[in-house]
Amino acid sequence: MKKQQFIIGLLICLGLIFIVSCKKNGICDVEDPLTDLPWLKEIINDVESNTEAGFRHHVRIFQCTYKDGTGFRLEMCVGCPDAGYSFRNCQGDVLCGGGGHDGQDNCAEFKIKDTQKLIYEQKP
Repeated sequence: MKKQQFIIGLLICLGLIFIVSCKKNGICDVEDPLTDLPWLKEIINDVESNTEAGFRHHVRIFQCTYKDGTGFRLEMCVGCPDAGYSFRNCQGDVLCGGGGHDGQDNCAEFKIKDTQKLIYEQKP
C-alpha cells in the first residue's frame, strides 16, 4: 500500500514538473521576444531595413523587469543629441519614457529594476 502511494505521488510530481517545463520561458509568454512579439519584430525589421547612407542609428533594446512583469527599454538613437528612450510592456504599449529635449524621466512609478539584459543592438 505504501509503495503504491509512493508511486502515485511520484507520478503526480513528475506530471507537475512536465507541465511547468512545457510552459514558455516566461518572457511575455513567448520563446523569443525579438521574433515572437509582432510589434517588436516590426520595429527591428524597420531598423534593419533602413539602409540609407548616414541614416543608420545606434539602436539598443533591453529586456527589463518592472513592477508588473517584463518590459522593454527601447533606445532608438544612442548617442544622438537629445536622444530619449521608451519603455514598453509585452503588448507594445508605451508605458513611459525619458530623455529627449527636456531630459525628463517619467518611469519612476514603474519601478524598473536595475537588472537589464541587452537583447538587441545595431551599431551604425
